[in-house]
Amino acid sequence: MRQTVSRTVIAVMVLSLALTAVAGSAPPRATAAAPRTTVVVTPHPDDETLRLTGYIRVAAERGDRLILVAVTDGGASRVREQLGLTVGQLKAVRRAEQVASWSYLTDDGEVIRLGIDDGAVAGRKAAVTARIKDLAAQYGATAEFYVAARLDDAHPDHRATAEAVRDAGARVVRYARDPADPGAGAVYRPTSGYLWGAQRADQAYGEVGHVSAGASFSALREKGYASVVTP
Repeated sequence: MRQTVSRTVIAVMVLSLALTAVAGSAPPRATAAAPRTTVVVTPHPDDETLRLTGYIRVAAERGDRLILVAVTDGGASRVREQLGLTVGQLKAVRRAEQVASWSYLTDDGEVIRLGIDDGAVAGRKAAVTARIKDLAAQYGATAEFYVAARLDDAHPDHRATAEAVRDAGARVVRYARDPADPGAGAVYRPTSGYLWGAQRADQAYGEVGHVSAGASFSALREKGYASVVTP
Protein backbone atom coordinates (compact mmCIF):
# COMPACT_ATOMS: atom_id res chain seq x y z
CA MET A 1 0.00 0.00 0.00
CA ARG A 2 1.27 3.45 -0.83
CA GLN A 3 2.32 5.46 2.21
CA THR A 4 2.92 8.79 0.50
CA VAL A 5 0.73 11.22 -1.35
CA SER A 6 0.54 10.44 -5.07
CA ARG A 7 2.83 12.32 -7.42
CA THR A 8 -0.30 13.42 -9.26
CA VAL A 9 -1.59 15.12 -6.12
CA ILE A 10 1.68 16.97 -5.55
CA ALA A 11 1.91 18.03 -9.18
CA VAL A 12 -1.46 19.77 -9.17
CA MET A 13 -1.81 20.87 -5.55
CA VAL A 14 -1.27 24.54 -6.31
CA LEU A 15 -3.46 24.33 -9.39
CA SER A 16 -6.21 22.68 -7.36
CA LEU A 17 -6.17 25.47 -4.78
CA ALA A 18 -6.38 28.05 -7.52
CA LEU A 19 -9.20 26.46 -9.48
CA THR A 20 -11.36 24.62 -6.95
CA ALA A 21 -14.33 26.25 -5.24
CA VAL A 22 -15.82 24.59 -2.18
CA ALA A 23 -19.44 23.49 -2.35
CA GLY A 24 -21.75 26.30 -1.38
CA SER A 25 -19.51 29.13 -2.60
CA ALA A 26 -21.38 31.63 -4.74
CA PRO A 27 -20.15 32.36 -8.27
CA PRO A 28 -20.06 35.98 -9.42
CA ARG A 29 -23.29 37.25 -10.88
CA ALA A 30 -23.54 37.45 -14.64
CA THR A 31 -23.91 40.83 -16.30
CA ALA A 32 -25.67 41.81 -19.48
CA ALA A 33 -22.33 41.56 -21.32
CA ALA A 34 -21.40 38.18 -19.84
CA PRO A 35 -20.47 35.31 -22.14
CA ARG A 36 -22.39 32.05 -22.30
CA THR A 37 -21.99 30.05 -19.10
CA THR A 38 -21.46 26.34 -19.74
CA VAL A 39 -21.90 24.25 -16.60
CA VAL A 40 -20.65 20.67 -16.87
CA VAL A 41 -22.08 18.30 -14.25
CA THR A 42 -20.13 15.09 -13.71
CA PRO A 43 -20.95 12.14 -11.42
CA HIS A 44 -17.31 11.02 -11.02
CA PRO A 45 -13.85 12.25 -11.95
CA ASP A 46 -13.11 11.36 -15.60
CA ASP A 47 -16.77 11.34 -16.76
CA GLU A 48 -16.51 14.98 -17.85
CA THR A 49 -13.41 14.25 -19.94
CA LEU A 50 -14.72 11.00 -21.40
CA ARG A 51 -18.09 12.38 -22.42
CA LEU A 52 -17.68 16.09 -23.00
CA THR A 53 -14.09 16.80 -24.07
CA GLY A 54 -15.19 17.74 -27.59
CA TYR A 55 -17.95 20.07 -26.44
CA ILE A 56 -15.85 21.66 -23.69
CA ARG A 57 -13.08 22.48 -26.17
CA VAL A 58 -15.66 24.01 -28.55
CA ALA A 59 -17.07 26.05 -25.65
CA ALA A 60 -13.60 27.20 -24.60
CA GLU A 61 -12.81 28.33 -28.14
CA ARG A 62 -16.15 30.17 -28.21
CA GLY A 63 -15.15 32.06 -25.06
CA ASP A 64 -17.70 30.57 -22.64
CA ARG A 65 -17.41 30.87 -18.90
CA LEU A 66 -16.83 27.22 -17.89
CA ILE A 67 -17.84 25.66 -14.57
CA LEU A 68 -17.47 22.04 -13.49
CA VAL A 69 -19.83 20.65 -10.85
CA ALA A 70 -18.13 17.54 -9.46
CA VAL A 71 -20.81 15.52 -7.69
CA THR A 72 -18.53 12.87 -6.10
CA ASP A 73 -14.79 12.32 -5.71
CA GLY A 74 -14.94 8.76 -7.03
CA GLY A 75 -13.81 7.14 -3.79
CA ALA A 76 -15.59 3.83 -4.42
CA SER A 77 -13.75 2.91 -7.61
CA ARG A 78 -13.22 -0.83 -8.00
CA VAL A 79 -9.54 -0.30 -8.87
CA ARG A 80 -8.56 1.02 -5.43
CA GLU A 81 -7.16 -2.24 -4.12
CA GLN A 82 -5.53 -3.03 -7.45
CA LEU A 83 -3.60 0.24 -7.20
CA GLY A 84 -2.76 -0.22 -3.52
CA LEU A 85 -4.47 2.98 -2.39
CA THR A 86 -6.46 3.83 0.70
CA VAL A 87 -9.87 5.43 0.16
CA GLY A 88 -8.43 8.80 1.13
CA GLN A 89 -5.52 8.42 -1.28
CA LEU A 90 -7.83 7.33 -4.08
CA LYS A 91 -10.04 10.38 -3.59
CA ALA A 92 -7.02 12.68 -3.53
CA VAL A 93 -5.59 11.23 -6.73
CA ARG A 94 -8.93 11.37 -8.53
CA ARG A 95 -9.53 14.97 -7.49
CA ALA A 96 -6.04 15.88 -8.66
CA GLU A 97 -6.49 14.14 -12.00
CA GLN A 98 -9.78 15.92 -12.49
CA VAL A 99 -8.39 19.37 -11.71
CA ALA A 100 -5.44 18.83 -14.05
CA SER A 101 -7.68 17.54 -16.85
CA TRP A 102 -10.20 20.36 -16.41
CA SER A 103 -7.44 22.97 -16.52
CA TYR A 104 -6.22 21.61 -19.86
CA LEU A 105 -9.73 21.63 -21.27
CA THR A 106 -10.72 25.10 -20.07
CA ASP A 107 -7.51 27.01 -19.21
CA ASP A 108 -9.11 28.68 -16.18
CA GLY A 109 -12.47 27.00 -15.55
CA GLU A 110 -13.98 26.86 -12.08
CA VAL A 111 -14.56 23.65 -10.11
CA ILE A 112 -17.37 23.27 -7.57
CA ARG A 113 -17.27 20.12 -5.44
CA LEU A 114 -20.47 18.80 -3.88
CA GLY A 115 -18.64 16.14 -1.83
CA ILE A 116 -21.34 13.47 -2.12
CA ASP A 117 -20.12 9.93 -1.46
CA ASP A 118 -19.46 7.81 -4.52
CA GLY A 119 -22.38 5.40 -4.87
CA ALA A 120 -24.74 7.57 -2.79
CA VAL A 121 -25.99 10.11 -5.32
CA ALA A 122 -29.49 8.63 -5.52
CA GLY A 123 -30.05 9.48 -1.86
CA ARG A 124 -28.71 13.02 -2.31
CA LYS A 125 -30.45 14.07 -5.50
CA ALA A 126 -32.19 16.96 -3.76
CA ALA A 127 -28.82 18.48 -2.85
CA VAL A 128 -27.62 18.24 -6.45
CA THR A 129 -30.84 19.75 -7.76
CA ALA A 130 -30.61 22.62 -5.28
CA ARG A 131 -27.06 23.47 -6.37
CA ILE A 132 -28.05 23.42 -10.03
CA LYS A 133 -31.00 25.71 -9.29
CA ASP A 134 -28.62 28.10 -7.51
CA LEU A 135 -26.31 28.23 -10.52
CA ALA A 136 -29.22 28.69 -12.92
CA ALA A 137 -30.46 31.60 -10.80
CA GLN A 138 -27.00 33.20 -10.55
CA TYR A 139 -26.23 33.06 -14.27
CA GLY A 140 -29.74 33.41 -15.64
CA ALA A 141 -30.19 33.27 -19.39
CA THR A 142 -26.45 32.75 -19.98
CA ALA A 143 -26.45 29.33 -18.27
CA GLU A 144 -26.52 26.01 -20.11
CA PHE A 145 -26.06 22.66 -18.36
CA TYR A 146 -24.24 19.69 -19.91
CA VAL A 147 -24.41 16.43 -17.97
CA ALA A 148 -21.66 13.81 -18.30
CA ALA A 149 -24.31 11.13 -17.82
CA ARG A 150 -27.67 10.05 -19.20
CA LEU A 151 -31.07 9.20 -17.77
CA ASP A 152 -30.77 5.65 -19.11
CA ASP A 153 -27.17 4.93 -18.00
CA ALA A 154 -26.51 1.66 -16.20
CA HIS A 155 -24.59 3.24 -13.31
CA PRO A 156 -26.99 4.45 -10.57
CA ASP A 157 -24.85 7.54 -9.81
CA HIS A 158 -25.07 8.51 -13.46
CA ARG A 159 -28.83 8.13 -13.61
CA ALA A 160 -29.28 10.01 -10.33
CA THR A 161 -27.06 12.88 -11.50
CA ALA A 162 -28.95 13.17 -14.78
CA GLU A 163 -32.29 13.09 -12.96
CA ALA A 164 -31.17 15.71 -10.44
CA VAL A 165 -30.14 18.15 -13.17
CA ARG A 166 -33.35 17.50 -15.10
CA ASP A 167 -35.40 18.17 -11.98
CA ALA A 168 -33.78 21.59 -11.53
CA GLY A 169 -35.77 22.79 -14.55
CA ALA A 170 -32.94 24.80 -16.12
CA ARG A 171 -33.54 26.47 -19.48
CA VAL A 172 -31.00 24.34 -21.38
CA VAL A 173 -30.00 20.82 -20.29
CA ARG A 174 -28.14 18.35 -22.50
CA TYR A 175 -26.84 14.83 -21.79
CA ALA A 176 -23.65 13.26 -23.16
CA ARG A 177 -23.03 9.69 -24.28
CA ASP A 178 -20.07 7.56 -23.22
CA PRO A 179 -17.56 7.44 -26.12
CA ALA A 180 -18.13 3.68 -26.40
CA ASP A 181 -21.89 4.25 -26.87
CA PRO A 182 -22.76 4.08 -30.60
CA GLY A 183 -25.95 6.10 -30.18
CA ALA A 184 -26.77 9.21 -32.19
CA GLY A 185 -26.73 12.86 -31.19
CA ALA A 186 -25.14 16.21 -31.96
CA VAL A 187 -21.40 15.69 -32.47
CA TYR A 188 -18.80 18.21 -31.29
CA ARG A 189 -15.11 17.87 -32.09
CA PRO A 190 -12.18 19.99 -30.94
CA THR A 191 -10.64 21.99 -33.76
CA SER A 192 -7.05 21.23 -34.70
CA GLY A 193 -5.85 24.28 -32.79
CA TYR A 194 -7.52 23.07 -29.61
CA LEU A 195 -6.76 19.36 -29.95
CA TRP A 196 -3.68 19.64 -27.72
CA GLY A 197 -5.91 20.48 -24.74
CA ALA A 198 -8.02 17.39 -25.32
CA GLN A 199 -4.95 15.18 -25.54
CA ARG A 200 -3.43 16.56 -22.34
CA ALA A 201 -6.75 16.27 -20.53
CA ASP A 202 -6.75 12.59 -21.47
CA GLN A 203 -3.15 12.16 -20.28
CA ALA A 204 -3.98 13.76 -16.92
CA TYR A 205 -6.03 10.66 -16.04
CA GLY A 206 -3.05 8.32 -16.44
CA GLU A 207 -2.83 7.11 -12.84
CA VAL A 208 -6.40 6.06 -12.03
CA GLY A 209 -8.72 7.06 -14.87
CA HIS A 210 -6.98 5.01 -17.53
CA VAL A 211 -7.05 1.97 -15.23
CA SER A 212 -10.70 2.28 -14.20
CA ALA A 213 -12.11 3.32 -17.59
CA GLY A 214 -9.48 2.18 -20.08
CA ALA A 215 -11.94 1.01 -22.75
CA SER A 216 -13.80 4.31 -22.71
CA PHE A 217 -10.59 6.33 -22.97
CA SER A 218 -9.53 4.19 -25.93
CA ALA A 219 -12.90 4.84 -27.59
CA LEU A 220 -12.52 8.57 -26.90
CA ARG A 221 -9.18 8.64 -28.74
CA GLU A 222 -10.55 6.60 -31.63
CA LYS A 223 -13.37 9.15 -32.03
CA GLY A 224 -10.93 12.06 -32.11
CA TYR A 225 -12.17 13.33 -28.71
CA ALA A 226 -15.64 13.95 -30.09
CA SER A 227 -18.65 14.44 -27.80
CA VAL A 228 -22.11 13.13 -28.67
CA VAL A 229 -24.80 15.18 -26.94
CA THR A 230 -28.60 14.79 -26.81
CA PRO A 231 -31.53 16.73 -25.33
